[in-house]
Amino acid sequence: MLPEGRSIQKSRDMLKGAIDIHIHAGPHLTTSPRSVTPVEAATQARDAGMRALVYMDVFQMSNGTAQIVNEVVPDFITYGGVNLN
Repeated sequence: MLPEGRSIQKSRDMLKGAIDIHIHAGPHLTTSPRSVTPVEAATQARDAGMRALVYMDVFQMSNGTAQIVNEVVPDFITYGGVNLN
């Protein structure tokens, strides 16, 4: 049960137009599996009304992943690049 005055709708409203700038989507190490693939993450984000996702990968550049997802998931944009943390 949600606290007084809170609703799931408020959370959904906050996602409208949002951009997640740090998302790790699978596949990944077997010791640290991801719960969704990049395509699933983009589809869920689009369906929630978000504007974009930025994929992060600790082992390689993620711009290739973003490009493939952009070709597969209509009406949504994803970005990738080099992780410099």
